[in-house]
Amino acid sequence: MVEVRLSSASNGVIKKVIDNNFNGGGDRFTVTTLYAVKEEDGSAHAAELLNDLVVDLGLDIGTSDGRVVSISSEWGEDYMPSLGELSARIRSVSSLLRTMRTLRKQMVESNKTVKGKR
Repeated sequence: MVEVRLSSASNGVIKKVIDNNFNGGGDRFTVTTLYAVKEEDGSAHAAELLNDLVVDLGLDIGTSDGRVVSISSEWGEDYMPSLGELSARIRSVSSLLRTMRTLRKQMVESNKTVKGKR
């Protein structure tokens, strides 16, 4: 059995994963991780903690059913990004938009082919 324990630390959260039957051999295996959520990049560490908990607990967060649970961090409402951050975000969004347009085009062409065969 795998047990996950969370405890508070002065600068974040301590996660301890204890496996009492490691690799089915009856051995005990423990991993301790500190997530420093009270530092400058704390939201990224908080997202990492939540993602790791999902994996540790073996939760199904979705695959091909169209709905996927996603844990991420975004800019705050009052955050002023740098020029470099804005440029990177524009590239990322542009790439996603190109991918979606390509997928839409393939779907439209596929539907035309199916309708033409009827």
